[in-house]
Amino acid sequence: MERVLHAFQEAGLSLVSRAYFLRVLGRFRDFEVLLDAYGSSSTSIDVAHFLEWLKPEVPPQLQASAASAASASALVEDLARRSVTLRTLLKFLRSLPKTMPHFNVERTRTVDVVWQVIIPETATRGCSYAELLESERRLPDKMISHNWGNLFAHLMAAVFADAAGKPSFSAILSWLQLGAKGLDMIEALIEDAGQLDSTRWLCIFAVNQHISICDSTWGCRDSVTNVPFTGCGCKRRKFHSGPRCEMDKFDAMITLFKQKKPGYEHILAVDSQVGLLNRIWVVAEVAEVFRQELPCKVVLHQPSSDLEEKTMALNVWTAEASRPEDVSMILDKIEDKDVFNERTKAALLAVGYLASLEAHVEMRYHLRGISSAEADAAFLRTVDACRAKLRQLRASQSEVLEIWRSFNEDEKIGCFQSASLRLTERQPSQREARDPPRTGRRAKSL
Repeated sequence: MERVLHAFQEAGLSLVSRAYFLRVLGRFRDFEVLLDAYGSSSTSIDVAHFLEWLKPEVPPQLQASAASAASASALVEDLARRSVTLRTLLKFLRSLPKTMPHFNVERTRTVDVVWQVIIPETATRGCSYAELLESERRLPDKMISHNWGNLFAHLMAAVFADAAGKPSFSAILSWLQLGAKGLDMIEALIEDAGQLDSTRWLCIFAVNQHISICDSTWGCRDSVTNVPFTGCGCKRRKFHSGPRCEMDKFDAMITLFKQKKPGYEHILAVDSQVGLLNRIWVVAEVAEVFRQELPCKVVLHQPSSDLEEKTMALNVWTAEASRPEDVSMILDKIEDKDVFNERTKAALLAVGYLASLEAHVEMRYHLRGISSAEADAAFLRTVDACRAKLRQLRASQSEVLEIWRSFNEDEKIGCFQSASLRLTERQPSQREARDPPRTGRRAKSL
């Protein structure tokens, strides 16, 4: 039981409410009975005193289970608070030319940055990179699901585009390609949006790679130099499951965000190849977000048919991970794979179409003046109606596709009506007024 006490003490908890105590140890029903015996009138539990009272009564097996649950709960709380601000991300990008001289906006992948920067710079302390970057532990405003095979510049551009309220990141990416000057432009944009000190949770920064994967490169090579990655020599024990594993706590973290972070939103940073939909960890994260009915936003490179095509081809059985055992672990958690595929496809299609809607609105704004004010207002009403339908969390895949097909048909009709209205409203030119259309045989021959 000392391990249970230690877990509570590490989290800074000595006197906790009965409800919280039971939530931490909730899956062990016997604890509620024991708490009643300890003192039915107690609304707060002195953890140390309770455990001392409990020692002679609890079987060793239950003690070990309770200790494991409390330890995992404390880790989830700690892991969830390893967020970084957008200000810090910009500072990190400014440091890359020094820490990774061969960094290339158009070729360097996220996994390259992990192996060339994050793992080496945290080897001495054996901690997560977020613990080096941030002194304050805060729950994130948003968590980012992404693909390690994605270009790192694309990931960062997606994060900044979302903060600026943009549905796609192609414009931000063009600024990143400008180097320091482009970063200054992005910082100004994010500052104007009031988001510089908002926080994001990214696994590459938050997970301690030295107790996870730092000794296994799987034969991968740097995308620019083609030099094989070198495994870390820290020799720290790795945890791929159990209460000390940091790679299987995402479901619990998402639950924590829902409980403790009002306004939390989940972000899908979709790479240009839409490869993230084939990664088992991303599929698992997104499935839990949908199950918890939390807001989820897709940020695309630019609207295209790829998202729809790749989503329609999504099959949890074919999702991949660097470690095959991760695939097995996640698949074992999904009872009905067909239902999971259907629900995930419907939800991904819905959020993808919502992102495309915003791109339609932005395009319409840039083309304002071409159509009439009435047509623009009708278009926005159509968008609002489509948006409301797509946000129905229980819509099926076929319903989502029908909603989008209907929107596109309505938009085409609206564009046609707008163009017709413009033609009928157009005033005749001076020449047309001076020389009315000819009639008769000569006019027909012209």
